[in-house]
Amino acid sequence: MSRRFCAVAALACAAALIGPGLAVAQEDGDIEAFGSFSYLFADIGGSAFNEARGPGFTGGFTFFLDDWLGLGGEVAFSSADLDVPVIQIFPTPELSLDQWTVLFGPRFRIAETDRFRVGALAMAGIARGSLGVDFDDDDFLLEIPGGQEVLLSVIDFDDTSFAAAFGMHFDLRIDDRLVWRVVEPAVLITAYGNDTQGHFRLSSGLAFAF
Repeated sequence: MSRRFCAVAALACAAALIGPGLAVAQEDGDIEAFGSFSYLFADIGGSAFNEARGPGFTGGFTFFLDDWLGLGGEVAFSSADLDVPVIQIFPTPELSLDQWTVLFGPRFRIAETDRFRVGALAMAGIARGSLGVDFDDDDFLLEIPGGQEVLLSVIDFDDTSFAAAFGMHFDLRIDDRLVWRVVEPAVLITAYGNDTQGHFRLSSGLAFAF
């Protein structure tokens, strides 16, 4: 995992710990629902892939126990296209990584003014990743032991992993109930295979309190 991802995760955890001391009185409701579009910069640890990135979405809820501490859950999906060196595989396939995550854990209201709000999250759960290899019109002939030959056009690899997310969000209040979650940067950690991957996710959307 890169040092940049570790540094962002450490900052998010620190903000979550000092948040209660900065929290101010809230006028929001006890339950907050949110939905957002996201963009994932995926880390494919231990592979020959150059990079993986692509869009997705996140949705979930938070039940606030008091003015600053809430417990919530989220479901997220992302679909990333992978770049692979042409020299590695011939013919060159189209590769994609589809990933679902289901996470639960605390969310924090750190600080707030009349118009702006800052929060943090530290959640854990599972990730389900699917790596697709599509040879399109160029079928790939694979010879297996015993002299048999298999004609390949699409290959799928699925795996389930532990997942955790650490991040912060910056909100702009629209009215007493609705806020625009301008940006939510988060580090998403997975553990596929024998490696640990540190993905970076940027999200933007809306949150509604009731």
